[in-house]
Amino acid sequence: GAASSADDYPPESCAGTSSSGSETECDHDTNRDDLPAEQRMQDSPKEMSSDSCSDVDDEPPSEQPEPSATEELATIARRFHLTHGAVNAFAASLRRLGHDVPKDARTILGTERKAELGQSNTFIHFGLVKGLTESLGDALLPQELHLQASIDGLPLFKSSSVGFWPILCRVTNCGDSTPFVVSLFCDSGKPPNLETFLRPFLDEVQELTTNGMVFKGRHIDVCLTAMVCDAPARSFVKQIKSHAGYHGCERCSQRGQYVEGRVTFPELNAPLRTNETFRDQADPAHHIGESPVADLDVDMVTIFPLDYMHLVCLGVMRRLLRSWTCGRGTLSVGQQRDLSRKLVACAKEFPSDFQRKPRGVDELDRWKATELRSFLLYVGPVVLKSLLPETHYEHFLLLHVAIRILASPAYYVCHNSFARGLLRYFVQQFGTSALYGPKQLTYNVHTLSHLAEECLIHGPLDAFSAFGFENFLGKLKRMLRTRNNPLAQVSRRLSERAGPASFQSTTKTHAIKEGQCYLLNDRPAVIVKVCRISCDVAALTNPRDFFKAPAHSSAIEIYRTDVQSTSTKSWPQDAVRNAPRCLKLPYKKGFVVTPLLHLQG
Repeated sequence: GAASSADDYPPESCAGTSSSGSETECDHDTNRDDLPAEQRMQDSPKEMSSDSCSDVDDEPPSEQPEPSATEELATIARRFHLTHGAVNAFAASLRRLGHDVPKDARTILGTERKAELGQSNTFIHFGLVKGLTESLGDALLPQELHLQASIDGLPLFKSSSVGFWPILCRVTNCGDSTPFVVSLFCDSGKPPNLETFLRPFLDEVQELTTNGMVFKGRHIDVCLTAMVCDAPARSFVKQIKSHAGYHGCERCSQRGQYVEGRVTFPELNAPLRTNETFRDQADPAHHIGESPVADLDVDMVTIFPLDYMHLVCLGVMRRLLRSWTCGRGTLSVGQQRDLSRKLVACAKEFPSDFQRKPRGVDELDRWKATELRSFLLYVGPVVLKSLLPETHYEHFLLLHVAIRILASPAYYVCHNSFARGLLRYFVQQFGTSALYGPKQLTYNVHTLSHLAEECLIHGPLDAFSAFGFENFLGKLKRMLRTRNNPLAQVSRRLSERAGPASFQSTTKTHAIKEGQCYLLNDRPAVIVKVCRISCDVAALTNPRDFFKAPAHSSAIEIYRTDVQSTSTKSWPQDAVRNAPRCLKLPYKKGFVVTPLLHLQG
């Protein structure tokens, strides 16, 4: 590999580290005084007496129009994916009970009578403007809408090669950020003609980014900020070599090296690709054709961000776990049993905010991306301590700290340079014989060295990850009732979602519950009792660093604590609701407390 520069090596702490001399540093005091945790919480804002629970009158509930029986039935049918036959049966029962509801499910759900298929019967363009209009609803509109798109393949049946290739979009800076379908291709394999597949979408994007759109009498500008795809889909849409090819890196122009049956990318300082070099095809071995996306006025390199879900979670984190547990892995069979036992114990502490709870490494092949994310961001440092060899554990912490910084809305800019140094050092050490060897420096591992720069362009990692789009793909697949004509089925289900009794997007208020953990005045505390407008909280005693390298854990708000205090203090619910929510995991006779990054904005 190339010689390493000074920033390849992590500084002693991320406190006071910034990505450039002109950037503002995060104000985070890592010095801890010797006061008991109970005394440190005395500065709580608007401290309240516990009797405030009972001396406030209930506010009268706001009046909401009662939904009709038809609207209620339509909402239930969509929520529980009821078939038309089931809806017809419910409607008949309601009519016998005297309710005025239509007889036919298609009328109740607003189902389109005939899907508007293209001439090939394999493609539908639903429309970008149509989807935007339905997505915006009654949202407070900014001057400019920020739009993300996603293109990916979706297998439909285990015994068939038939699949969907949808073009999805979502608005990221107002209203409902749930993706919506712009176009949908259905057949065996990829769309055979990329131009035909993309053109209706690109024409609408061109019109919107040039002239904007009028919504409810107001002119709004539109900007396409990112096209979120996994590596194979990016290769297809950009018309470039596969990520497994010698010229597969999308951010630098190094030629890969063939090592023990795989292409590796050991260089860390190769020349970077730019919009100009991409459009000029200055590296012809990187290209396989002309991408229709180049017709847009976008940066052809940065408009396709490196996706954290596929790159980091499904890519690097899963590879690490397999190297530790599979075959002659780093961990013995007994250590793997201990690891699984610890993971199952942690699962008992996981709140409902997590889609999935941890499970043992014996089921590693079935772990989903969200489970791998939870392991990397929260559970891994706790359950791996004293199990992994010290060199491997410290190497894993490089990735853990770097990704937590880049996933944090508070830290991804001011500590970006530090995270970049950690990732470059992680990649460099990954290929050493003391860890995993040169043959492991494949595309995913190498591309980590470019990830920090992506955040300076697109925001914290979850702002441009594929998690939201992947969740929607699962919903799209569940719309199918039979194997027959999946394209027409989805077209009808989507028309029902947009029907007259469709769901209304609402802003959920975060519910405070007993047992939840928060950082109050930078100190971990647990909710003991929830009153009407306040909460009784108990401090977790003796908060301190859980690890001190590659940075003090307290600098990124991760603490090891002792037991829960027996005394409590009262805090206003609004102050608690606005404080960082944390995951509290058992460790020895105390806890490790970690803020929940994937719930932040």
